[in-house]
Amino acid sequence: MPQQARDVREALLKKGFKDADKKNPDHDFYFFYHNGKKTSVFTKISHNEREIHDGNCSNMAKQMKLSNKQFREFVDCPLELKHYLALLVQGRHILQRSLHVDKTTNKEVAAHCTACKRQFIGLQQIIEKEFAQHQCKKA
Repeated sequence: MPQQARDVREALLKKGFKDADKKNPDHDFYFFYHNGKKTSVFTKISHNEREIHDGNCSNMAKQMKLSNKQFREFVDCPLELKHYLALLVQGRHILQRSLHVDKTTNKEVAAHCTACKRQFIGLQQIIEKEFAQHQCKKA
């Protein structure tokens, strides 16, 4: 079932995608941003497109790492940003940064960033502060 290009653009912009800075003469490119960083997940819409037909919807779904049904849900809004993000993380299309505790003793904690594997060792409170300020290049 065709989708209105206006509705697709609005859904993209509401759910973490940003219009690419570089202008292409044929298409508008949209990249997904996570934690303020551009990811490799993208899609494109032809200029002046009013209606996106099934074939192009299918191509966009693949670019966005979704099934055709999930793409329709993304546009029609049942698939919210948090659920889309969970699908991308689950499919390993983007990395979700978190602190994983490896070992705990009476006074110290050993942990690492799940995205870049950086090690953190010290008191729990200090590690949590350091991790919050950690600028992971992979996530």
